[in-house]
Amino acid sequence: TMAQAKVGEVADLATLSNLDRAILLDHLKTRYHDSNIYTYVGDILVAVNPFKTLPIYQQKEQDVYINLKSKNVAPPHIFAVADRAYHNMLTDRKDQCCIISGESGAGKTESAKFVIAHIIRLCHSGEKGAVLENKILQVNPLLEAFGNAATLMNDNSSRFGKYTELLFDKGSVVGAKISDYLLEKSRVVYQQPGEQNFHIFYYLFGCPRVADYGLGSQADFSYINDLRLFTPQLCADEYGHVTKALHDVGFTQEEIVMLEQVLASVLHLSGIAFEAAGEHDPASVSAASEPVLDRISSLLGIDRDSFLDALSHSVTITRGEAIKRSYTQAQAKDSKDALAKELYRRMFGWIVSSINTILDPDGVGASQQSAQPSHGRLVGARATTKTKTMLGILDIFGFEHFEFNSFEQMCINLANEHLQRFFNKHIFEMELQEYKREGVDASVIAYADNQITLDMFLDKPIGLLALLDEESHFPRATDESLVDKFTQHFKDHEKFGRPQGESLDFLIVHFAGTVQYNTFGFLEKNRDSLAPDVTNVFQASTVPVVAESFLAQVSSTGQIVPTRARWGGNVGKRGDKKKGGMMNTTNKRAITVSGQFRNSLVLLVQKMEACIPHFVRCIKPNTHKGSDAFEDEFVTAQLNYTGMLETTRIRKEGYSARPRFEEFIERYKIIAFAPDAKIEAGDLSCRRVLDAAGITDFLIGRTKVFLKYYDAEALDTKVRDYLEQACHLQKVARGFLTRKHVIRLLEAKRHTDAMRETLMMEINNNADNVSLKLSLLSLQDTRQAELLKEQLAAEAKKKKEEEAAALVKAEEERKKQLEEERRRQEEAAKPPPLPARTEAPVPVPAPSQGTESLKRKASVKWWKTEERRQGAGQKSEGVFHKWFHGIISRHDAERLLADKPIGAYLVRVSETRFGYSLSYRVKTRCKHYIIDKSGARYSLVGANEHVASSLNDLIRFYRKNPINPEGDQLTVSCGQANPSSVDYKELL
Repeated sequence: TMAQAKVGEVADLATLSNLDRAILLDHLKTRYHDSNIYTYVGDILVAVNPFKTLPIYQQKEQDVYINLKSKNVAPPHIFAVADRAYHNMLTDRKDQCCIISGESGAGKTESAKFVIAHIIRLCHSGEKGAVLENKILQVNPLLEAFGNAATLMNDNSSRFGKYTELLFDKGSVVGAKISDYLLEKSRVVYQQPGEQNFHIFYYLFGCPRVADYGLGSQADFSYINDLRLFTPQLCADEYGHVTKALHDVGFTQEEIVMLEQVLASVLHLSGIAFEAAGEHDPASVSAASEPVLDRISSLLGIDRDSFLDALSHSVTITRGEAIKRSYTQAQAKDSKDALAKELYRRMFGWIVSSINTILDPDGVGASQQSAQPSHGRLVGARATTKTKTMLGILDIFGFEHFEFNSFEQMCINLANEHLQRFFNKHIFEMELQEYKREGVDASVIAYADNQITLDMFLDKPIGLLALLDEESHFPRATDESLVDKFTQHFKDHEKFGRPQGESLDFLIVHFAGTVQYNTFGFLEKNRDSLAPDVTNVFQASTVPVVAESFLAQVSSTGQIVPTRARWGGNVGKRGDKKKGGMMNTTNKRAITVSGQFRNSLVLLVQKMEACIPHFVRCIKPNTHKGSDAFEDEFVTAQLNYTGMLETTRIRKEGYSARPRFEEFIERYKIIAFAPDAKIEAGDLSCRRVLDAAGITDFLIGRTKVFLKYYDAEALDTKVRDYLEQACHLQKVARGFLTRKHVIRLLEAKRHTDAMRETLMMEINNNADNVSLKLSLLSLQDTRQAELLKEQLAAEAKKKKEEEAAALVKAEEERKKQLEEERRRQEEAAKPPPLPARTEAPVPVPAPSQGTESLKRKASVKWWKTEERRQGAGQKSEGVFHKWFHGIISRHDAERLLADKPIGAYLVRVSETRFGYSLSYRVKTRCKHYIIDKSGARYSLVGANEHVASSLNDLIRFYRKNPINPEGDQLTVSCGQANPSSVDYKELL
């Protein structure tokens, strides 16, 4: 039984019959030493930071936690929380949130990253969604670099709060929004001994452009005086990871360089020194700092003289009159440090705002939160239709208690008070109120309520924050007057105290323990003011990141809200505002840091209260960040103030599952009723379902059923079993119907195959007949060709014989004439003399006729019998290509190409040989190439070597490739001179 279970083997401690502080600690300690860092307490996950890498986050482990039927089917894991939140969102169509809380160094940031990574794994958003999912995954390491730092309690402590809202449409992530809270910007200029600045300042020295920014050794800059965690190689590696994350999220290389310039400028600000004759005399920038001033002005794209003036003077406008005062040396240093802090805060806000714009590619996350000004496209808004839902993940700074606790620690611990109140309200108070509303008889369970502490901080007009704001608006107020005012109003409050002998200290009894705060710097940090003339200088910057962030609004929650669409016309054009452009600074009350933080906490709690929460309690096992070390007293204190023992008790004794009658019947009616039964949702129908399921420990209220959390899981299991059985039955039925259908298809196929076989036999027979006829026709064509050849030979022979006979006849006639002449000469010798004879002309044989005609006919016959069958010059549909021409002369080809562009070409059938000629146009003339045909191979004589299997392939090749080393290439086809009278008609 669970009561007898061995220590360390129980995954859900709420199932133990006896659970007290010692048993809870014993189980957690044993499981921790067995590397089982996750444990359930009811539906709350306890995660103990192992301070070492465990092999439980690989893909094969993720595969186990996909669509779990119950949390008990797999060991406790952060992936199980993510899976439950995601599938509850899909099933119930209600927004969810994961609240991850614990001390600084307890592992909250890593847990949040695992939750987001697993939810993204569950999305299956396709190729388009995969791009957005990868960007969301890269946001965490990006913001860690700019917002995390090493503290005494944690080497990777979040120095800002972050609430990530993932927006889904039908289960696929379609957008996201990051809300940031209270960046600890004072860390930029000062860190306590043993602590460090934000990681990114150390990574910057691994940038390949570090020399361009004038950054030599890290030791040269007083803002980063602790270098113990970062070697040069580690800086280079980490900077590579940051730039990759920036690129993956969607930042351009130009924007990355601008961020580098801002970071380098902040570091250079630490090198500006001031000098003055006396403590109260006007200060000026030292001569040694002049080059630093020049470099900062160049990096930030600002006017050097205006920048110098803003560093050493303040200007106030009172009733239209400008009053300029010189700073003392101390004031000038404070002004410089304030600028460094604000420059970094504005840059951080610009990064977050840009991420929100990038992560909303389709504009689906338009904000519905009136408490925060809208800008451009905001991401992650509450779903407005049934298909759109939201899942939030809170990763916020944990409770802090140092030797010296200042304004930042007070704000951080106030945030944790709020989270603890939310936890109490959800787990304890809301359940008891629900019992009362539903008329359910339940014992009142006492629990530690920290509402009185929150009231002390937040009440108006008399609350710690209200008094802090009041003092911040008094120019002559001091940190000592502030703590005196606190004491005046709260000296009798049970959660407030003053230590003896400490003039600036006061005590607050938090839910996690008593913390002593020192008010030194409280007022200045709360005012968080920057001189208007300093702001004007940076608004006129030619570096868009700087100008955009200083032109931006600051929301009521303290977030930087730039409207990126308007920057093009404003950057660098806000320089001169002295001529009537500056506002009257008298009586102007900007919202304070505590006011912004109060608003952001209210908004955050409103968001979480609209969601179904899933709690992860992170526990830090020891104070020295060592692995395999478990300090009982330290862990017990965390279990006490987080209310884990009270949680186990109320989860065990109470009824955490409370579905409405309608929801209960809709979800579970199949256990007791037919699927198609129309059931009226009421107490009787609900009881029937519970009786059928064998559940006895439940309560029925006015509108809801109250169940133990494990009975709700049992009901879900029964429904899931039924659905699996129904699926099995459907599978069998569909298999039977499919087999019948397949049999019919096979019968139809056999019939079709038989018909096809008969048809093919007929086609084959017809084909044989056609082939035979074609063969006979071919033989006839061959015989006719032979007869033609014989006829031509006979005609030629006859012609030669006739020519020879004519010659013989002419010779005989000549001889006859000679004989006649001789005879006449003989007769002329006789008196009377005869007149002289005239010789007759010797006949010349007529030249041979019809040779050219015979060659042309032979070429036509060759093309018809050999080339036409191969489709030479023809398209697949039998139409000739435009470039194909009949038997035309070289002169005719040049005439056709004369007015064509360079590269125009045609192919003509040769008259004097069996083959073709290619003619094409170049700049000043035409070129001609012989196309040689040898068997089934075609090539261009004298051109770049290529052999093709057809004339069409040869021309297609030279359309894409040069013909010769000169680079001649065929471009456009040369068509017929007269389309109605084509020159290849005789080939047809």
